[in-house]
Amino acid sequence: MQNFKKYLNKKTLTPEQIAKKHSVSLDVINKAIKKGIAVEHEHTKDTSIAKEIALDHLGERPDYYAKLDKAKL
Repeated sequence: MQNFKKYLNKKTLTPEQIAKKHSVSLDVINKAIKKGIAVEHEHTKDTSIAKEIALDHLGERPDYYAKLDKAKL
């Protein structure tokens, strides 16, 4: 298995910071994190790495996983 840690963003935002940055509720972000972890498990079995990848994506775009779902259609 490839070591993904070298690709992770060292400045990962917390869920609270992401919610504030994008002016969305923490509940919305927490639901997106849960979905994101499931998606990122396609790349790693390590849940902490999957969560960090999800947080990095959500830090850039809070609807990242919703858009990904639409793209898969």
